[in-house]
Amino acid sequence: WFGVRGVSSRSDIGPLAKLLVDDFDHFVEEGRPVQIASSDRVVVADWLREKTSLDVQLPDVRDTRCLLIGGRKCKVNGQPAAFAVYDIDGALASLVVMDAGQVDLDGMKPSKHDGHVHWVDQCKGHTVVACQRGELVYAAVSTLPEDQLLPLMGRSED
Repeated sequence: WFGVRGVSSRSDIGPLAKLLVDDFDHFVEEGRPVQIASSDRVVVADWLREKTSLDVQLPDVRDTRCLLIGGRKCKVNGQPAAFAVYDIDGALASLVVMDAGQVDLDGMKPSKHDGHVHWVDQCKGHTVVACQRGELVYAAVSTLPEDQLLPLMGRSED
């Protein structure tokens, strides 16, 4: 199980961004362990739904430079969350899916892209981009810039 700890005392970093970046850094430090290794988004999403009871729908990313590596279950603030891992142009990125009722996007800056609102923050050299889809919040974390994480905010095309 992957636990996320702590909250930031700095007022310019939203608590969610700090939690997610700490989670991401811990994952990398652990050697990037996944509980399901697959580049098939449907297989990984089905596994994550079964393990977390969240209606996870992973995005249909059609960019060949973005490869799904796999996923694992984790916890964010003690609540079940789904964690998918991507390789984007050789850089690691995570996509964490959480119950929207357990997530506070305060402290993140709203940003519109293609008519959709996303929330963006920077923390410890990482970018965090989040969006709400129904009852879930999807949040991507990486050292990559915002525009390279936006494909992870896309909806699946089942």
